[in-house]
This record gives sequence, C-alpha cells and structure tokens, in this order.
Amino acid sequence: MIETSKLMEVLPVDDVYTTERASVNIQGRTLEFEVAKLLPISSVNDIYEDVLSMWYDSEGGFRFVMAEYLWRYVIIHAYTDIDLPESLDDAYAYCYSEIWDAVIDIVSADQLLDLRAALDAVVEQREYRQRSKQHITEIMDDINMISQAMLNVDNLPEWLADNLSEDKHPLIKG
Repeated sequence: MIETSKLMEVLPVDDVYTTERASVNIQGRTLEFEVAKLLPISSVNDIYEDVLSMWYDSEGGFRFVMAEYLWRYVIIHAYTDIDLPESLDDAYAYCYSEIWDAVIDIVSADQLLDLRAALDAVVEQREYRQRSKQHITEIMDDINMISQAMLNVDNLPEWLADNLSEDKHPLIKG
C-alpha cells in the first residue's frame, strides 16, 4: 500500500487542483480566462447547493425553462475567473456562447457528470415524492367519498352507479 506521505510527495494536492488558460473568439474579439480543471469537494458541494436553490422557486416548483441556464451560470462562475453580468439576458448570452464550450473542454468531465447526476437524482426524487403525495390525496378523497356514501345505505346502489368509475377513481378496477 502506498502511504499518504508518499502519495503527496509524488503528486502534491496543488498539482491536482490546477487551472488552464482558455481563449475564445467571439465576433472577432478574443477573451482569455482561467478555468479550473478540478475543484475541491467543498466547492463542488457549494455548487450543488447553489444549483438546487436556484432550480426551485419559493413554492418548491422546478424552474424547467431556467434549469440549463442556471446550471451553466453556476459552472462558469465556479470554475472560471469570469465575472458574469448581473443582467439575466446578458448572462444568459454568455452562458450559451463559446465560453461554455471552452469551460466544458477543460473541466473534469467526471466531476461535472457526477455533480449533474447528483442534481438530477434530487430532481427525480422530489418529482416522485410530489406524485406520491398527489396519489395519496386522491386515494384519501376516494375513501372519504365512499365512507360518506355508506352512511346513507338506502341510496348506496344508486350512488355507486352514479359516482364510481375507473376513469374517476383509480382505486376502482373495472
């Protein structure tokens, strides 16, 4: 087994967290900037938290139309020395320019893929929970409706014929 001291002697951590100079040409003008190849896990966790906080509105709704833009914005902000404009429209333009292509060519693909997979898993989990809550509410509504109908036993057959169908109530199987 290679001891930590030997590992750090041969490959210092500072040599792992390096940057590379990128250059993009946009409409005849050149922009040069630094791009980190790999970020420490603490920075990756900050990105994770930032993206999730921006992907969901105050009511917990997912911002589908903004998701990819916000992902790109946070990645460019975290991995480069570029100070993106405060204007949403201006920042959006830069996030969909050659700058993005240069950034993803340099940044560790493994790190970006792992981060995106973790974020997508949270989105999927939240959507599943939301659907589950909706189904439970529908089932509870059906149970309440049936129990109310059973209180009036004389009219139960007529009520069942009028109110229960497979289309209206998923618990009822035809």
